[in-house]
Amino acid sequence: MSLEFKRAVKPATLQRIKDWLKECNGSDPVISGGYFVAVKEGRIEGCVCLLRRSWFLTEIRHLYVLPERRGHGVGTFLVREGLGKVKTPMAAVTVREDNAASIRIDERLGFERWNRFTNPATGHPVLLLGKVIG
Repeated sequence: MSLEFKRAVKPATLQRIKDWLKECNGSDPVISGGYFVAVKEGRIEGCVCLLRRSWFLTEIRHLYVLPERRGHGVGTFLVREGLGKVKTPMAAVTVREDNAASIRIDERLGFERWNRFTNPATGHPVLLLGKVIG
């Protein structure tokens, strides 16, 4: 059975996403935008968020894949399907510079490195990657 891309609307699903992101990032995330999940055989394997920032830009954020499902194409599936929902001419993503797997996914899907900066809240180096949709 293949993965399904579904909008996360149930409060329990959104709470699970929030818990994953908190565990991953060490801080309580602000849940805003539209969350989508990858589901296989009724089990959520990961999530991604689409947040329209303006008429011309959508941010793809909070990509998360269960540790045991990493390396199985779930992250690529989530970003690719998310891009299919974007209605703005550009999409952007910020990724910690040490997150090679996410950078690889984004670059494989046509994102280019636009900038590098330090997150003032965490001190981590971050890459800004962008893609012109059309």
